[in-house]
Amino acid sequence: MSPAMEAKAQTQEEAAAPLNDDLSNDAVAHKSRVTVVGSGNWGSVAAKLIASNTLRLGSFHDEVRMWAYEETLPNGEKLTDVINSINENVKYLLVLSLEKMLLQTPTLRMQ
Repeated sequence: MSPAMEAKAQTQEEAAAPLNDDLSNDAVAHKSRVTVVGSGNWGSVAAKLIASNTLRLGSFHDEVRMWAYEETLPNGEKLTDVINSINENVKYLLVLSLEKMLLQTPTLRMQ
């Protein structure tokens, strides 16, 4: 096998290896936070996928935020309150259960 092919094979093997997410390394001194801006169909799906992936990685905070424009539903409840209580986006994506670690927020300010 040529050296170029060996390098390519090693790269593919490294890519297939599980992520080494050891926080004992001094290079990772804090956990990263993730916020998805938008909570429509696309934002909700993206936030769910990101939240489920960050659960597997120790370098991320255990909470993912999803920002939404504060809307009031026809029954008088705030959309953010409903999403946080039942983990479903009842207005834009009713068929998908969201991760419990996904927190809906009407503000972009970190708290």
